[in-house]
Formats: sequence, C-alpha cells, structure tokens
Amino acid sequence: MRIFPGQRRASLSVRELAEFGLGPRSGSRGPSGVWRAELGREWHAALRAKSEIEQKGKAEVSHEVTVRGVLLRGDWSIELEGRVDKLSEMNGRALATELKTVFFPLPATEECLREKYPQYFSQVSAYLLLLRLLPKYAEKSVTGELLFADVSAGGFIQTVPTDARDEIALDDRLVALLAFLEERRSSRHRLSELVFNSPFETLREGQSEANAALEESMAMAPVTLFEAPTGFGKTGTALTFALERLRAGLCDRILYLTGKSTGQNEVARTLRKMIPTEGSFRYLSLRNRIERNAGFEKFDNLTRDELARRWEIAALAPVALFRNGTIPEEVLRQEANRTGIPPYEIFRACLPFADLLVGDFNYVFHPGSAALLKGVNDFVPARTLLMADEVHNLPERTASGLSARFSTGDARRATEALAFAHGPNILTRALEDWVEFLENRRKNEVLDADNFYRATDLVETVAEVIRKGPLPRENLSVSELEMLWRFEDAARLLEADNLPKRLWAPENGSIEITCLDAAAYIGTEMRTYGLCLLASATLSPMKELAISCGLQPEEYRTVKGTAPWRTGALRAAIDLRVDTRLVCRYRHLDATASTVLSLTQSSSKPVVVFFPSFRYAGKASAKLREISSPTRVVLQPRFGSLGEANEFLTTALSGSDALFLVLGSVFSEGIDSLGGEVDTAMIVGPSLPEVNPLQEAKMETLAHLGREKAFRRTYLIPGMRKVNQALGRLARAPEHRARVLLHCRRFAQPAYRGLIDPVCREAPNLRSSEEMEAWLAAEENTVALPS
Repeated sequence: MRIFPGQRRASLSVRELAEFGLGPRSGSRGPSGVWRAELGREWHAALRAKSEIEQKGKAEVSHEVTVRGVLLRGDWSIELEGRVDKLSEMNGRALATELKTVFFPLPATEECLREKYPQYFSQVSAYLLLLRLLPKYAEKSVTGELLFADVSAGGFIQTVPTDARDEIALDDRLVALLAFLEERRSSRHRLSELVFNSPFETLREGQSEANAALEESMAMAPVTLFEAPTGFGKTGTALTFALERLRAGLCDRILYLTGKSTGQNEVARTLRKMIPTEGSFRYLSLRNRIERNAGFEKFDNLTRDELARRWEIAALAPVALFRNGTIPEEVLRQEANRTGIPPYEIFRACLPFADLLVGDFNYVFHPGSAALLKGVNDFVPARTLLMADEVHNLPERTASGLSARFSTGDARRATEALAFAHGPNILTRALEDWVEFLENRRKNEVLDADNFYRATDLVETVAEVIRKGPLPRENLSVSELEMLWRFEDAARLLEADNLPKRLWAPENGSIEITCLDAAAYIGTEMRTYGLCLLASATLSPMKELAISCGLQPEEYRTVKGTAPWRTGALRAAIDLRVDTRLVCRYRHLDATASTVLSLTQSSSKPVVVFFPSFRYAGKASAKLREISSPTRVVLQPRFGSLGEANEFLTTALSGSDALFLVLGSVFSEGIDSLGGEVDTAMIVGPSLPEVNPLQEAKMETLAHLGREKAFRRTYLIPGMRKVNQALGRLARAPEHRARVLLHCRRFAQPAYRGLIDPVCREAPNLRSSEEMEAWLAAEENTVALPS
C-alpha cells in the first residue's frame, strides 16, 4: 500500500483491500505461505487445464486477467489493481471466478464460509467493482463466484456465488480504509509541525559538524556509515537528523535497529527528552511474541478466527492507546485483560500509527522476524529511514540468524509426534532418514562432499514435503512446529549460492548449517530502504565493515564524529613482558596476577581487568588470591538478564579491589557505569576468536585475498574491536580520566597496533618492571619511556 497524503491518493492491490484491517486476521500461524502458494499454483494450473477442455467452443475464457481502476471515495482517489483467476464471457455475461484452496471440511453452508473467509468474498466483489467501471463491461451482466477446494479431503470443490451481502461488506472495508487514510493524512500534518528539543543541553565539540556531514552524506549516497566514539552522543545526533527528515516529509517513518536491548532503551530515553508535547510524536519498541505475551499464556491456543471475532467486539482504537508518545506496557496488559486479546496482537495493530519503531536487527535481517513489518499497513521500506546502531555486530548476528541447527533428540521427538498425530507418511519417513543421518555425526566433524550432498538432499526433501503440506498443526506443539519450519530456513540457505555455508557437527548427533558470510543478504535487504544510517563507535576499519554488509563503494559514504576531549582521557601503555596467546598464557599467569596486584596498589578505586574468556579470568583470579589473599577479587558470572548484570556491576564496584570482566560480553558495550567510577584498567590480550573448524571455514572463503588479509578479516578485526569496545567504556564524558594497560606483546605488533583506538595507538612499550613502575607513577599523559 502506498499513501500520498498531500494528493489524497492511495494505491494498493485488490488483495490488500480485501484483507485490510487493523486487528488479528483469520488464518493460520507460522511460515505456511510458501507451501500454500505452491499448492495454489498447482490448483490454478489444474483449473486452467480443466476449463480449456470443458469450455472449448462454449465461452471466451481468460486466466490471470489483470484489472485496474480508480475508486473515488470521499475526497480520496483509491487506485486498485489485481488479477482475476478466471474470466468467462458469453452472451452478454461475464463471470469472474476466484479459486481458493482451504483446509476446511466441505461442503459447508454459505453463511459458514462467509464468516470464515470474508476476505475472499471481498476480493471477488472488488474485481466485480473494477470490471463494471470498464467500458467493455458497461453493457454486460458481471457476476462472481468462489471455488473452494478442500485439499485436505481429496480436493472436493464447492462453488459459492457472490451476492449483495458481499458488496456491502466490501463497502464496509472501504469505509475502514478511508478512516485509516484520513488518519495518515492528519499524521503527516502533525509531523510537519513537529517541535522537538535538542538532546543535549549544550553541543559538545564535533556534534554540529557531524550533523552537517550527515546531511551532506545522505544527499550523495543511500547509505552512510557514521562512526563516533563512545560518549560522543551518537543516539541524540542521529535522532536529531532523523526527526528533521521526518518533519520535512522526506520519509514516512523511522526504523531504528540495535543489537541489544540497552541500545533500544537508550533510544527511548533520548526520545522522551526530545519530544515535549503529548500527541506530537509516536514511537513503539518492538518485542517478540513470547516476551510481549508473558503472563498471558492462557491465550496461546486461541485460533485466528476467535482472535478476529474478539477484536471486532472490542472495537479498539489504536491511536487512543498512546500515552506520552508511546503505549505503556501496563496499558497493553489492561486492554488484554479487558478484551481477551493477547498484548502482542493489540500491539501489532498499533504499528501503522507509530512514527518511529525501535527494535532488534532481526526485524529487518532475519527472514522470520522481518515478516512482522512486511505485514504492516502503509509500511513502505523505500519511504522509511533505516537506522542501525552498534552495526559492527550486524554481520555476525545476521549470519547466525540465517544458520540452522538440528539435533537427533529434536528430530526424533518431531518424528514421533508426527506419527502420533497421523501426519503424512512421506514426511515421517523423510524425518526418520534424517535422524539416522544425524546419529552418525561426531563433534567438530566437518562434512565432506559426499555427506554435504547427502545432508542437502535430506533437508530439501523434508522441506519440500512440509512446503506442500498439509500438516496436522492442531496436534503438534509449538516447539515441534518450529523444528519442522527450521527445514524451510535451512533449505533456503542451502539454495542461496551467494551465501557461503559450512555443514559441521557442533556436538555428537547434531548438524549446523552455518552461514559463513551474510554480506549478500544484508546488502539486498538494505537496498529496499530509501536511506540507511549505520552507526557505531567501532566501525573501523570501515572498508571491511562495508564489505561485510554487502555494500559496493559507490553505495556508501562515511562520516566520523570527532571528540577532541578523548585525546587526553585515556593514558595507555603496552606491556611487552607477557604473551597471552593460548599456548603461552598460563606460563605467564604469575606475571599477569602480579601486574593486577600492582595496579590495585596504585589506585584508590577498583581496577577493571578485561579477559578474552571466562576460563582465563577464573585462572587469573585464583592465582591472584594465591599470591595476595587480602586482595578482593570479583569475577564476572554468566548473567541471565541485563538487570542482573547491572545489579552485579553496581555491587562489585563498591566491594572489590579488582573486577574481572570478559571482553565481548554484556559489559563490552551498552553500559555507562565504568566511566568516572574507575581510573585504572587492564586489557589482557587481544580477544581473537577461538580457532575452530568454523573459523577456519571462514578463512577458506577469503582465501582469494591471501592468508594475511584473510586472517585480518577473520581474527584480527573482530578481536581488536572487542578491545576498543572495552576502551570506550572507560571514558564517556570530558571529565572522565583513566589509565589502561594493554597486557600482551602482540599489541605492539603493527597489525594489532594499527587497529587500536587512535587515542591509544601511540601507547609506549613497557619492557620491564621498572618501566611499569615509572608508568604507574607518572601523572602526565606523556611519559619519557622508550618505544
């Protein structure tokens, strides 16, 4: 659907009009569209073949007839277009026939079919309306009919003619559509008068220049890579730019994606500060169905038909649910209790009325989650400003989302459930073959060519059967259905020649079909959006980041926000006395523990020490307690939630001499608690990814670059990015100061030093304990030490 508010014009398909509505729609859940579409094509082909035999010489019959026209309703012009399955003309009559495959026992009463499939009757009525507008049919009697084919019972076909009731129902849909169009027009006027505050009391150095650079960049290329250091104010700067474009009518909506909930919360906090007027702006934070419906599991078994019925009775007005710019969680829950409709369904109906949507990367870059926005009325990617923060995480997150993992246990349970539910025998047999294949896999096995093709054949066979359906969905649990749908995702990945993949066994009796590089997928999705702003504090090296996002050089520009105050915020040095590579690190454990002890003795505040792994941190913690039992060491545990992590950090900072954290974990980004609370930190080695079959497979895909460049892309850049994230936690405002020791001789090597945050890149080398003591004793940013 496209809406042109200033012209009072809308363009949509007949099917969109027939299915238009704001609440839950009838139909089944799950990714069933593919096999339903394929099944529909098969039945349409059969219909065509049959009509060619039966109607030959009797009537003029056409198939897939395109009809279009303009409806004038109120002050609006509504442009419609669709294709009639079959159009028969004879003796001054025209009959429009639409075929629908259903999984509903036939024959049934017309009233029952109208209640269950109202959108199908509206679709035929819309075709009739358009045909009657054409001069060719002005003097003809134009009627319509639906052919329902019950594919679950051998293909029994029931014919139902449309009548005046269906035309009345179509008029009701047009009335609802007009109300929606008028709301969108008033929203455009509302946004044109949007007033918002600056997110900053006073602009810091570099922020005004960054805003101007963003304007220039966006005028020259569809994608801008925006890098600015932690503490710069990227969120506020980006939102200022975005809201100005929205107010000017240069986009219809803003979609702000981040990889972590902390980033999404920061967007919401900043918006609350920027938008002062009730009703002047609306935003919503996207959450998945399970999270949104927590506490309302009693609604899980409601059918789509029942949800649609409850929505009609409730007569909810989505716009009325907004409070202070958004819909509070308590309002959603109150309405859910009142109406008997799950919070997620109410929330989804409100999406078209939001000016800004904030959520996880998955809502664009994961095929399953992306379906949510694609189903939103008036969501047009080409008219949407796509913003993504912490985008350095996007390539890995997308590749992970495209990958699929299978285990023997899950597959066996699904097989048994299908047999019990009397599912298709062919599917049960295919799954049994898959279980047998999985049982022979051994941990870390990389499938050779023969097993690769065998696995591909098995996955595609299962996916094909599932695609053609039908499944006994009502007798299968959600987890069993999700396991079956995973085959569809896996088959899609295996068929994508532009996505390199590797099949391997993470555990005994398991297979993971791993996407090694999602660049092609990311680039394709980005190109559907009008403009993209990709931001992070650690985009560099930007050329490699752009490549990993599937961008061509001519498609993007770069903007770097500068924060001059950071130049003196961190005082760094490189400790050459130790080697923290996996084969050497434990030989240097005494030196590492002694160094931490020296740092704690030189500071009145807790010292934060970042390690590349939990195991390494645990070994160092034990060694430090061994050489200095009075030293209070707190080791980061694994957290179940962000709230637990923040609570731990608050307590640990007030009750420790040394706080051991893990690079790349929850504390590497999205927290502000360390800045100003610590003045000394140590980073124990570059956090290179673990060498395993998967990483080596990634190296192989980059073999054309040469081993040195492949190693840089696969290991160095991801590892040093985690180091720079940790550095960014230590100074987030001009008043913050910290000294940081880079504890490994590798940091001094040109390949590593060149990737260190520029404010620490000229760090001196420390070769002895005496030089370490001198550096600790120094008060100035520059120290006379040999490099």
